[in-house]
Amino acid sequence: MRLILITSMVLFYGMSYSQNKKEQIEALNFSLDSLIKVHLITISKYTDTLYFVRGENSKLNTISNKQNVEIESLKLQSKNLQDNLNKINSDKSEIQKELDDIKTIQAKNTEEIHYYSLVVNNDNGILNSIKGKIFNYPEKTTLSEQARNSKSYSELKECRLWKKDSVSYAFVIVKDTKKIPNPDFHAGEGDLGEIGNEVTFNCYLLKMIDSEFHIEKKWNNTLENCFLTAESQDNNIDFHLTDLNKDNKPEIWYVLESFCSLGVEPYKIQICLFNNSTLNTMESVTNWPEMFTDDDIQEWIKDGSKYAINKFDPNFEKLSQEFKLYAIGLRNKNLYGSSYFWR
Repeated sequence: MRLILITSMVLFYGMSYSQNKKEQIEALNFSLDSLIKVHLITISKYTDTLYFVRGENSKLNTISNKQNVEIESLKLQSKNLQDNLNKINSDKSEIQKELDDIKTIQAKNTEEIHYYSLVVNNDNGILNSIKGKIFNYPEKTTLSEQARNSKSYSELKECRLWKKDSVSYAFVIVKDTKKIPNPDFHAGEGDLGEIGNEVTFNCYLLKMIDSEFHIEKKWNNTLENCFLTAESQDNNIDFHLTDLNKDNKPEIWYVLESFCSLGVEPYKIQICLFNNSTLNTMESVTNWPEMFTDDDIQEWIKDGSKYAINKFDPNFEKLSQEFKLYAIGLRNKNLYGSSYFWR
């Protein structure tokens, strides 16, 4: 009986121990599974974070590369700006040298206002600084025949430079030519009609401020329209500076010449004086030796010809005799115009 009891107790404890061991194993397996799940979740989060960081890093690399390209572009722009600045400084130095040369010339004779022309030499800093910034015109030497036959064109006709009381000035003439129809010509159907020239001489007085020229005054002379384009001719042929009234302000004189005729006739000349912001003109004509002189032209005027000899406009009439005599002297200096072989 005792043996049976002992055996039963051993079997009971063995079964209880086995049952506890199984539960412990199951509990351990559950904990391990939970740990693995937590670990996998953590790995997944770290993986997502890694992908996000890699994506952000890629974006930063793209931005960095773009910024590097922009930096290189800015460096190139900076170099171009520096090159342009160096060219501007070089041009200013060249202009200053030319102005100093003028000042040296003027110092030789303080009783007159000395000046010189830049049109004969288009390759200089002063013309380059004026062209494109103040005016729009082609080079005089490169104005093609095609341009001359177009509806309109402009060309530089005069550029004079002088210095007065340490201030530099320039006088510029830009000639505008516009093709216009003759209103008195009655064209047939499909006919373009008779075409002529409308010529305007645009004049500019420039003053140098901070090493650059700026427009101080501007005015123009419009010539009589000419519909004989093959025979017409318009030019500026003379230029002078004076200070006749001793007010220390330069008086600008220039002479315009125009011709519109199918025969041998005088050229019309216009003596122009720009003084105290006012344009004064004197109308006159040229002579042709051994063919016609002032006496002959006076007879033509009596017969109704539209010529004039030393005719002052109302503004000019108000000036002193000294100015009128100087204008007549300029007319006599240009008595034969610019195109005759005996000039």
